[in-house]
Amino acid sequence: MLKIKEIDGKTFDEYISAKKIETPYQMNEYGKTMKLEGYDVKYIAMIDDLNSISAASLLLIESRNKIKYAYAPRGFLLEYNNIEILANFTRLIKKYLSDLGVIAVKINPLIIRKIYNSEGKLIEKNPYYDNIFNNLKKLGYIHMGYNTMFEAQKPRFEAIISLNKPYTDLFKDIKKEFRTKIRSAEESFITIHKSNYNNLRYLYLQVKNKYPRDLDYFQHLYASLKPADKIDFFYAKVDTVKLLDKLKDNYSKQDAICNQLSKDIFKSSAEEKLNVVSKKMAADHMLNVYKTQMIEATTLLKDYPDGAIAASALIVKTGEMAFVIMDGMDKTLKTFNAKHLLMWKLIERYSKLGLKRFNLGGVTDISVENAKYEGLNEFKTSFNANIFEYMGDLELITNSTQYFMYENTMMFRNIFK
Repeated sequence: MLKIKEIDGKTFDEYISAKKIETPYQMNEYGKTMKLEGYDVKYIAMIDDLNSISAASLLLIESRNKIKYAYAPRGFLLEYNNIEILANFTRLIKKYLSDLGVIAVKINPLIIRKIYNSEGKLIEKNPYYDNIFNNLKKLGYIHMGYNTMFEAQKPRFEAIISLNKPYTDLFKDIKKEFRTKIRSAEESFITIHKSNYNNLRYLYLQVKNKYPRDLDYFQHLYASLKPADKIDFFYAKVDTVKLLDKLKDNYSKQDAICNQLSKDIFKSSAEEKLNVVSKKMAADHMLNVYKTQMIEATTLLKDYPDGAIAASALIVKTGEMAFVIMDGMDKTLKTFNAKHLLMWKLIERYSKLGLKRFNLGGVTDISVENAKYEGLNEFKTSFNANIFEYMGDLELITNSTQYFMYENTMMFRNIFK
């Protein structure tokens, strides 16, 4: 007889490892993180009489104003195209959560709907999608819509790079102007550093205005995942001393060119003079550019004598995938293209380590124009990432009486934002 059983984190890890499940949001360590964040965390499995697991899930439960609501980040871990397993688990999870006083559970499973290339061209459709979707609806799951932006609990679209070729070829696949920006960043003395728990504040300061969680969350996540070597933190740093030295040298060389052209004007014939004057004007323009850059670099050195942190990224390693769970940049240092170099070096690193996929995280529907996210989409697709479209959020009511009693408040649906 099948039943839902609470299991320990180790058993949960063994199950997801055996099933080769690749999402940072269904890991024992993520559960530990969210427990530190104040959630009631449970690892559950559907087992038979032989104690064999056929489905499992991490559940986060929160109670607000006497309302208990559950969330299974990135969905239940089961074969969604197996209607028998899906139906049995749905029936059992409803009773299990209802007995706990939970009124509903939200899921956003990694059920692929379609895959697009970096230019938005459809390259693959899931042949089982419609069948899975219809079965979920028949079993009582409420689909919350095909959102195109970031309205859902987790992004409905993700940008993922296949690392199935040499990293030198991966670099060639990057958009030409991005390759130029990467080289420019290297020439501007941007260096990439692997860091640790103590410097997570760099990331927090760069993302605090766009992400609802505080520094504690990043520290909890890092502390939970680091013992198993499942998390890395990197940042890109501008060497302000070397940058200023380079710009001083550029200015000095350009000043010498301008001085020589001034002399050439007086030496040139009437026929040559117009051409030399034109060259002198162009040289003077470049001299002013270098002067401005030198002044800016002097200020930067004064403000950041030990170097300026321009971009950062927190990476979770799960199975054969590296997942950018959060990244940020200092907008005042945007012109250095540090984030471009950082992402490329991470792609190169994990490719060399033998990982198969590099997940850049969420994007919006690239077929829908939106000025707010245009830069985000362009950045990720320019690394030649494919766009994976998922099903989106679904909700399963587990206690209809209480659910409809509190439905008008709607506040519980946003508990996990």
